Amino acid sequence: MTDAPVPATKSCASCGRAMTETHAFCPACGVARDFVTPMRAAAPQVLVESKSAGIAILLTFLWLGAGHLYLNRINSGLILLMGNLFLWILVMTFFGIIIAFPLWLVLFIVTALRVADHVRSFNRRLGVR
Repeated sequence: MTDAPVPATKSCASCGRAMTETHAFCPACGVARDFVTPMRAAAPQVLVESKSAGIAILLTFLWLGAGHLYLNRINSGLILLMGNLFLWILVMTFFGIIIAFPLWLVLFIVTALRVADHVRSFNRRLGVR
């Protein structure tokens, strides 16, 4: 009893069905066995880096709204920037110092918590945990 060689199998370039060396054409779709499919151009991928909560909070500490701008939240960032500018102008007056610092501190705490939450949701959308 002789062992006959088993023909090697290859898959069709068009439909993916298995073909043996003896097939000149795919039995499923009729494409020639040695047919080479043209390469398709890959879709361009946009790479976006994940954001850091520490950097966003540090930017918020330095200037209210800068952390939002870091996260591309332009509208809320500009509103907070203008509010911070108003607080700096208020500091120039005597009574403004008494009002501006506690108000800035409350705004900073609320904004820092919100910007940290925005960083988590931004990174979650990117698939970064």
